[in-house]
Amino acid sequence: MNKFKIHIFIISIILIPSVALCFSLTDIFTANHLDWDFIQNVGGLEVSDPEYKLGEGWYLPVKCDVSGLQFITTKPTALNSTLATKGVKAQVKDNKIQIWVISCLVSKNHPNPVTRGVQLKNIKNGKYQIEYLNKDGTSVLIKEVEFKQ
Repeated sequence: MNKFKIHIFIISIILIPSVALCFSLTDIFTANHLDWDFIQNVGGLEVSDPEYKLGEGWYLPVKCDVSGLQFITTKPTALNSTLATKGVKAQVKDNKIQIWVISCLVSKNHPNPVTRGVQLKNIKNGKYQIEYLNKDGTSVLIKEVEFKQ
């Protein structure tokens, strides 16, 4: 083997895995907890009534389009062609369910800018206030829903 082929071989052994690793880490470094103001700028967020799925538990439908292409609850004032949703997160505190949207750059793993909802665990029958949780810990009341089987 000549020196050129050896260099190409060594570069390919180091470079190809490094590039693959960078693409797989993109979601980790670009994931962002979106604030309520941002959500309003891209068209709002809608929470529907919870659904109980046998064997899976409670599911809370949450619709938001971080691209800003849809009117959900308000007219969008911002467009984001490179953003996708990584998911909706939730935490339950007493009779409150706090939700928030996590965005990331569009990728093979996360191509969709529209959220669908969040699976909830340990929910007891009763009425709960749904709040949107901002990064700074403040929250915005969205609506009240009732969980009953």
